[in-house]
Amino acid sequence: MTWRELVYMITDVTKQISDDSNFNEDHIIKLCSTYRNYILNQQYLTNKKTIAEADYQLVQIPLKLITTDICPNEEVLRSIEPISPIMTIGEKSIYPTDLIHYRSKIVFVDSRRFSYVGNKFTHNVIYAMIGPDNYLYLKSNNNNFKYLESVTIKALFENADEMSLLDANACGCDLMDIKFPLENAWINTLINLVVNDLIRGVNMLRDTTNDAMDTSDDLAQAIARFTNNAYKRMMQGNNNGQS
Repeated sequence: MTWRELVYMITDVTKQISDDSNFNEDHIIKLCSTYRNYILNQQYLTNKKTIAEADYQLVQIPLKLITTDICPNEEVLRSIEPISPIMTIGEKSIYPTDLIHYRSKIVFVDSRRFSYVGNKFTHNVIYAMIGPDNYLYLKSNNNNFKYLESVTIKALFENADEMSLLDANACGCDLMDIKFPLENAWINTLINLVVNDLIRGVNMLRDTTNDAMDTSDDLAQAIARFTNNAYKRMMQGNNNGQS
């Protein structure tokens, strides 16, 4: 499911519940990212279940060569844009994007160790860290690493929307056409959470002559019903398009 499909479903559900709902698309995108984190932490933070591949993002990160006080008298590669912090759950991996350097080994290290890693026995290893400024840094004793133009990171990022935008910029496409990084089993839950957040404090269904749906239980049932219907329509449309 893409960001566009998800935002469309959420907008559709809110309009079915409230005629006066008019929410900013960027706000919906940010809420989707926030509640994705909540769902993933609820599911995986305190147990050993395997995290689904669909929950991960695979993002290309462009790089440039700089000098910095982090590693005095040494040139390092730095991401052109800051990147999102990585969640404490799940695994993370990083590798060169281009085929020329594809066999190079890149390993993440703690930011406090970054200045000191590297010796003659690890000549071909490239070390990476996310700095306090949220930029990605890479260094190596092998000068060939300086020709890396980009790397690809696979991880669970805290700001999925920001990383999807970086990915979209790298491939020259629209953020809304990027896959939303959450397994289908939790999409309904996500939509329910986002819609509840959007309509919180909005006095929808206010009707002095008809209070048939003036309780929170009624509202929750309405959201769940509309969400399920919207999800079924979307999945049916996707299946028809693939057949």
